[in-house]
Amino acid sequence: MIADRPPDDIKALPWYFLHKLMMANVTARDLCLENPSCEQMIAACNLSEKQGSVSGINPLDLITALFLSSDGFLQQAMALKMSMCQFSVPLLLPNCDPSKCTLMLWALRAIVKEYRPHSMNENEFIETSIVLADIPMVSFVRLGENSLSKSNILNQVFSNPQQQTKQCVHREMEWGNMPRRISSGLVEVSWYLPKGNKKIDVFEEPLAVANLRGDIRDFETQFTFLCQTSTAVFVFCENVDAIKDWTIPKSSKSQMYVVCSDGGTISDAVLRKQESRLGLQPKSILMKCKNMNDAMFVRRLQNIVRTAIKSLMFKMSITTMVNIAKQLKIPVDENNSFYKVVFGKTCQNWKKKSAD
Repeated sequence: MIADRPPDDIKALPWYFLHKLMMANVTARDLCLENPSCEQMIAACNLSEKQGSVSGINPLDLITALFLSSDGFLQQAMALKMSMCQFSVPLLLPNCDPSKCTLMLWALRAIVKEYRPHSMNENEFIETSIVLADIPMVSFVRLGENSLSKSNILNQVFSNPQQQTKQCVHREMEWGNMPRRISSGLVEVSWYLPKGNKKIDVFEEPLAVANLRGDIRDFETQFTFLCQTSTAVFVFCENVDAIKDWTIPKSSKSQMYVVCSDGGTISDAVLRKQESRLGLQPKSILMKCKNMNDAMFVRRLQNIVRTAIKSLMFKMSITTMVNIAKQLKIPVDENNSFYKVVFGKTCQNWKKKSAD
């Protein structure tokens, strides 16, 4: 029997996570050990000396391992429960080779969402399978090392001020600072869905939010995929020097923004020169000045996201993303022969029910 309290052994963490996740417990990703063994304490000390951190497992590694070792039905169940907890779910799942990944279309098919855009009447709403929803996507990626927590900022940008959510694991969470061993290259997706209430909704229209784990220079396929499927892509880097030798994929269809954590004292002329070289729109390089706190910075990003969504109106459903995946030779989980049989039978059952 799986206890509700944290396990004593790190090997029991997967079952502990699954147990809490299946109950839709929002603390499922808060991993810890109740009474670490002597061996684990020694390992913790050794790891602390090498990496300056406490021994453990990054929650993203645990989630990635569970998806890689599960069949399609368990993957659907996990994705559904994670979505219910407002956790981000795998969109592109890295394989044993982190540079290769799989589009998780089947795993996300069970997720159904309800929302009310501000353009609709008060007594109306939309209920749809999330993979069929034709909505804009905003992506957050990283270039090089960054002192600013991209995932933490993302959580704040897409949260209501009255109710902060933790869609993405970040370094300040329990074991979130642990080095990633198998989850680098993971692209997570979550959704911001308005309730139709102008007082609490941050955005008036629904949108998907993607988050790439790792440096985009190491995961060009995933980055190119996001550039072709997103309305806007925010590239987080430490300073302007980080983008001097970097170029945007020629196939990109997204509005690109560069977010520099260290504003420094860079002149406007230098910023305009880099924008021109990269082919960016004016004022697309955003500097977080030293006198700008996170709250001010988050509000600025929210305004930019609103403007980008309204001006570009570029939308794409996850089912349509399959075409982009094929062009980039990214496998789709539903193309597996097992899923084809299962999905075919499911479609037949739907047709029979509709006929009845």
